[in-house]
Amino acid sequence: MRTINTKKLTLTAMFTALVYIGTMLAIPIPKTSGILNLGDSIIIISSVILGPFSGAFAGAIGASLGDFTWGAIHYIPATFIIKGAMGFIIGYLARSKSMKSIRKSAILAEIVMVISYFLYELLFLKLLIGDGGFGYAIFGVPFNITQGIVAVVVSLWSIKYIQKHEYFNDIRKNS
Repeated sequence: MRTINTKKLTLTAMFTALVYIGTMLAIPIPKTSGILNLGDSIIIISSVILGPFSGAFAGAIGASLGDFTWGAIHYIPATFIIKGAMGFIIGYLARSKSMKSIRKSAILAEIVMVISYFLYELLFLKLLIGDGGFGYAIFGVPFNITQGIVAVVVSLWSIKYIQKHEYFNDIRKNS
């Protein structure tokens, strides 16, 4: 059985709330009910600091709550899976804590995000809300790519400075 310490549990809850706040700091995408937001940058940071399981939790719950608050209920199942997967991918692949591994894992996770939302909008949205299809799905791709690029840049810049603090190394060592 996996044990979790109080510090890590507290930080996981804090990062879950920060992912939610980052998701709420958003620009609605015209024609779709999607949003361009900063939540992905927090998912990357939390996954690097806390590891794959806590990063996946923060991403899945925080971003899904953001979708709920935005009224994008039909995106919640996809967001839960996609953002959770992103957190796990980053936390798992960036275990070495090198900027190179963090950069590669963040880019891979954002590529997974873009492809996954495209497939969800292409294959499932039509079933759920009667809207979707190729035109709908392709329209969101540039916005998701933009969100991914911004998330990688913001998170890498932030992590570069966060890594200098002893607290980061203490938390990451125990992840």
